[in-house]
Amino acid sequence: MRGGEAGVPAPDSPWNEIVPGLWMGGHQYRRSPGQLASAVVGDEFDLVQTLLRLPGHGPAAGVEHQVWPIPDGPLDGTQLAGVIRLAEAACAALDRGRRVLVRCYHGYNRSGLVVAHALVRRGRSPEEAIRLIRARRSPWALHNELFVEYLRTGLPTVRLLEELAELVSPPPPPPASRRSRSPPAGRARARHREPAGTAPVPVRKRDVRLNKVVRVIDEPRTAGVPCPPVAAGARCVPSPPGPWCSRPAPAAATPAGR
Repeated sequence: MRGGEAGVPAPDSPWNEIVPGLWMGGHQYRRSPGQLASAVVGDEFDLVQTLLRLPGHGPAAGVEHQVWPIPDGPLDGTQLAGVIRLAEAACAALDRGRRVLVRCYHGYNRSGLVVAHALVRRGRSPEEAIRLIRARRSPWALHNELFVEYLRTGLPTVRLLEELAELVSPPPPPPASRRSRSPPAGRARARHREPAGTAPVPVRKRDVRLNKVVRVIDEPRTAGVPCPPVAAGARCVPSPPGPWCSRPAPAAATPAGR
């Protein structure tokens, strides 16, 4: 989700330092009760990692900016791989003494997932990382229980499982063509039965309008009641306006509309 969730308050500060050099923040914070402000990044950091696209929030020109938009919800294998790479890049930047900001909308879940994985890579357990983030950023941090389960399981393991699930998932069925689509239950068309030895006579029937073009198709005559008896060798001819058979006709007669 890009915006704030209902019932989840905005943070009191634009960003907070979780461990020396590693900060976690968002795009919006509460400046005073009832007043929200945009968290615009200038040149306070050497590396900014952003988990959603929201223009107008910095960073300043010359600051390294890594953007990997992901939802605040279930992630597929590719999205998890990006989260892992961001955490690796954050750890590499910290090793060089750079200041790193990881941010999402409020700075609670998506940024928490990256920061927590970076802390795990640097030796903390998932539970220690989660507790530290909630203590330093906000009690609302990592309130997405799915992300907490990702961290407890281990992001590399979750990524592998997601990629395997994508490989074994059956492809979606192709869309049914218009002509092969079965009629709804209870609306199957009753077929007209011709006398023995007599071939069905096609009837010209108007179909629905498609793209302002009327299609005319030939198909066997249908009826709700049987036709009257027809002399041997004779054919039925429809009477206007419908396709219902009403009278016998000589064998050489031509069907109406032909």
